[in-house]
Amino acid sequence: MAAFFCLAFTYVLLKKLKDGEDFKKGNRLLILVTVLGFLTQYFVCIYYFFLTAFVMLYLALKREKKKILYLFRALVISGIWGVCLYPFVFHDLFGTKVGESVMGSLTDASGYFSKLASFFRISSAEVIGSVTGMIVVLILALLSLCYSAKEKSVDIPVLFMGVSSVLYLLTVSRIAPYLVDRYLMPVFPVMSLCAVFIVQKVIIIISGKYIKSEKTRKRLYYGLFAALMLMCTALSFFHVPGYLYKGYTSQKKISERYRGLDAVVVYEGTSFYQNIPELMNYGNTLLLKEDELKEEYDRLSSDDELIVIIGPGVGKQVVYSGLGKPYGFSSMTVLLEDGVFGDTVCLLSK
Repeated sequence: MAAFFCLAFTYVLLKKLKDGEDFKKGNRLLILVTVLGFLTQYFVCIYYFFLTAFVMLYLALKREKKKILYLFRALVISGIWGVCLYPFVFHDLFGTKVGESVMGSLTDASGYFSKLASFFRISSAEVIGSVTGMIVVLILALLSLCYSAKEKSVDIPVLFMGVSSVLYLLTVSRIAPYLVDRYLMPVFPVMSLCAVFIVQKVIIIISGKYIKSEKTRKRLYYGLFAALMLMCTALSFFHVPGYLYKGYTSQKKISERYRGLDAVVVYEGTSFYQNIPELMNYGNTLLLKEDELKEEYDRLSSDDELIVIIGPGVGKQVVYSGLGKPYGFSSMTVLLEDGVFGDTVCLLSK
């Protein structure tokens, strides 16, 4: 849904800009998609910000001051509605571990380029299919932009969409608490559209230069469009989508291998736990904070083997001291170290 509202916001805002509307009235749809996008995922607002900033800059260059004020008013109304409908946003940003991690990332740039490279690989795989393909598209984008600037035929909406997507990627790589593709999903459709527009532009430029017949050019366009549709249809039937969290497959496979065993999750308890599909494969799951390890849990004494998922910031030795000897477990085998959420998965055996 975040991707849908991101695309909807792009369409509504750029259509109003292209149609020359003054943003004084008729902003209900713009406000609606802005608020719903905010309620779906906070990161959507980052893309909203960049796209709106470029639109306002464009209007400023056109000396359309009133349009800027009316657009700003519409977005302020959207912000007020969003906070009124979900006032817990302040707690999520300042009172949870994820929120604190996001805020801390704004001042700590360590590991930024490695995260950027990882997110670039994720977006390349999801949007184009490979890093090589994404690099080719970026090169084509630069070449077509240079040619269009020379011919004074730059497609402003596509330029705004593309640059906003790139800035979104750069920002999310800085603040995202985990290397997972859900933080990039809002802009995947926008990136895909930009890639299509770029390739289309290149084809039009080349065909216009070397193919003089209008009829032949149209046949080429229709043929390429049909080939693209066939390829997309084939991919939809034969492509097996991966799990939502990039890199989570290993952890999920462990839960399938040890399906039916009881599991204990030891975490800091400051926010919701995120491994729901994994936990559904285990027999019974007990969520504990570190200080709750001192309490007694009779059911654990009857287990011959026990899966323990240790969250980041919790020591393995502390967990073994609290769950191992008190319940008769004599060994701890590490099945996975430093998972996608920083988890460690262990097997306790008697």
